Amino acid sequence: MNLGKEETKASYASARKLLALLILMAIVVAIGIAVFATRKLTMEIQETEHAKMAIRRLNEDLERKVSERTDELARTVEALEREARERRAREEDLRRLAAIVEYSDDAIIAVGLDGIITDWNAGAERMLGYSRNEIIGMPITGIVPRIIPASLWRTRRD
Repeated sequence: MNLGKEETKASYASARKLLALLILMAIVVAIGIAVFATRKLTMEIQETEHAKMAIRRLNEDLERKVSERTDELARTVEALEREARERRAREEDLRRLAAIVEYSDDAIIAVGLDGIITDWNAGAERMLGYSRNEIIGMPITGIVPRIIPASLWRTRRD
């Protein structure tokens, strides 16, 4: 019986050593897995942080570019508004001048460099008796003798 007890004790001791070895191996494997997982997570966290930084830099760059472009567009809008105001003022001046010419009692005749009449106001219609439609496109020499005596016309022309 003693032999059986000793064999049992030896078996228990061997089982305890095996169990301790298995527990130790499980702990080592768990630590290895934990180290591997921790390294993997650390690398992923670092990659995520690098990606966040890159996105932040890109976002800041984009915001800067948008701000510059917005400022540029604002300056362009101001310039266009200024040009539009100036153009409206010039157009108003031209309308005023056209009204003065059109309603003047004096004969005002526009002639191109080629001597052809290009415009004729109402004062010219009243003074010379030709309607605008009749005279536009005709040479000025057709009416000059009626306005300026021929002797003066020849002198000025020569």
